[in-house]
Amino acid sequence: MISPCKFIYPYFDNPRMLEFQVANWNQYNGELREAVEVILVDDHSSKSALPALQQCQVPVRAYRLLERFPWNMHECRNIGAKEACLPAEDAWLFLCDMDTVLEPEMARRMLTKALDSGSYYTMEASDAMDPGPGSTSSKNTLLVRHAAYWEVNGYDLDLTPIGGGGYGGARQFIKQLKQVVTHEHLDDVVVVNYSARIEDATTHGLDRTEWQLKFKEALKRKQASGDRRSLNPIRTEYARIL
Repeated sequence: MISPCKFIYPYFDNPRMLEFQVANWNQYNGELREAVEVILVDDHSSKSALPALQQCQVPVRAYRLLERFPWNMHECRNIGAKEACLPAEDAWLFLCDMDTVLEPEMARRMLTKALDSGSYYTMEASDAMDPGPGSTSSKNTLLVRHAAYWEVNGYDLDLTPIGGGGYGGARQFIKQLKQVVTHEHLDDVVVVNYSARIEDATTHGLDRTEWQLKFKEALKRKQASGDRRSLNPIRTEYARIL
């Protein structure tokens, strides 16, 4: 049996990488295609995601933020998780960066496991330019239940630019998550990173220095407040576009 799952992806100006993702999702077939729904959240891009998404053969929904804030991918994740399902449904959420691909065999392997709702899962990662498992996947790549995601109120936007912070926050989300569910690692499930192969796959070329400093300042403020909870996880208006 394949567990139903919502795939949540932030998107910002990487249509070529999205085309590659769509070609990969279109290889999902049978029960796997029926079990997966892609939810893409566009961070107010100048390059539309719609041409690629309109070719997608798996169920897909797309939303777009109506205002642009730097490094706002965590709010995109929160919006995707909010729109994924009703709380009573409590679906599995697969969170992932746009430059990281879950191939059909690996998606099927992951979703046919006896998954424990009291756990969140990470997986192995490999580089498209150097195939083979190499390291644990990014902190932004994980499988978690909807209820657990919202038990910690999603990613903390106080640490991001929209809340006066900067670039970062994934590690803090994971720390909060570990307080409500256990961590398990799927060493036989491998995601593939294409950041070095597809030109617009990633934002690695953008300077983060100033924003990393702002993040550290925001984290100090958060720690000094004595309340490390995520508050107001969605702060930007958005609209469904597909």
